[in-house]
Amino acid sequence: MTDTHRLASNDPTVGQRKTSATMHRLECIERLSHRLELTENQKQSIYKHAADLALTEAELNAGAGDVPLALYKPTIETLSAGRDLRLGAEVWAFAQVASTNDVCNRAAVQGHDGPLVVLADSQTAGRGRRGEPWHAEAGSNILMSVLLNVQGASGDLLALAVSLAVVEALEKIVPADCRVKWPNDVLIAGRKVAGVLIEKPATGQRRDLAVIGIGINIHQRGFPPELSAHAISLAKVTDEPISRLAVVLELLAALQAWVYPLAPGPAIINAWKSRCDMLGKTISVATPGRLITGRVEDIDPVEGLVIRDGLGMLHHCPAAGSQILRDAAPAPTPAGGMDGDAALNLG
Repeated sequence: MTDTHRLASNDPTVGQRKTSATMHRLECIERLSHRLELTENQKQSIYKHAADLALTEAELNAGAGDVPLALYKPTIETLSAGRDLRLGAEVWAFAQVASTNDVCNRAAVQGHDGPLVVLADSQTAGRGRRGEPWHAEAGSNILMSVLLNVQGASGDLLALAVSLAVVEALEKIVPADCRVKWPNDVLIAGRKVAGVLIEKPATGQRRDLAVIGIGINIHQRGFPPELSAHAISLAKVTDEPISRLAVVLELLAALQAWVYPLAPGPAIINAWKSRCDMLGKTISVATPGRLITGRVEDIDPVEGLVIRDGLGMLHHCPAAGSQILRDAAPAPTPAGGMDGDAALNLG
């Protein structure tokens, strides 16, 4: 036993944290079991595995860390055996990959039709929109991709639906009001806690397949300097222990409700707008060949942002190729310069 583990074993708070985290997991499993009408045998199998995970957790970071995602695979698949939760029927979990989206892409090219869930504790080449790197501490967050037959749904509408699923899942885990930001971000207290990346695998004629990439900041405390003012994790929202298993289970249930099959377009758009604080704000958006500044009039799943400029003209900014450059208050900027946040890259 290492000195760290020896000290941890004499620390009464370790047992308290372990018990609290275990209870949180069991409460989540009980809630989902009731919703999915699982059999008693299925519930008992999940409970036993959750107890085994609690014993493992005591050996990790003096009880303050989380269990490797690979150990969650049996519980996720057992829970998904319930008749109403199909997304988690097949789970691939890795300690490290280049990108969970890439794993799903390769699976699709090799003939997998989905659904397939891919989880990883670490990515060496994680990415967001426009190929920008996705920063995530190893073993601290949720890095997940889902290969799914979306039956011809547009990528933009799908991204809105996935964002809503993330919001719904997170609000069942932490006491926070989650908001969405076009086109693919989820915010808590104005800071990014999660992002969504939708990609089409190179599968020739199988065009109904999509790869849904989701990154959620769970335990991460530190962020790169350029992100520290704009990023947040669930651990910064609550003092209660957070289990990544609980988040994954809630996320799969919410994804199935919103995207498998895809909810009606009007329902997605109305729900998304109710969660978005961008409507009515003045922003600047860089699109190919031009910069548009104006008031956000509407958000359309196909046309993207609808912006009315200072001359009253309407502009449609599709998600592909558009980048929000700044948020600004509708009121005129005082003489002498712009607000300190106005020039920040928030795309």
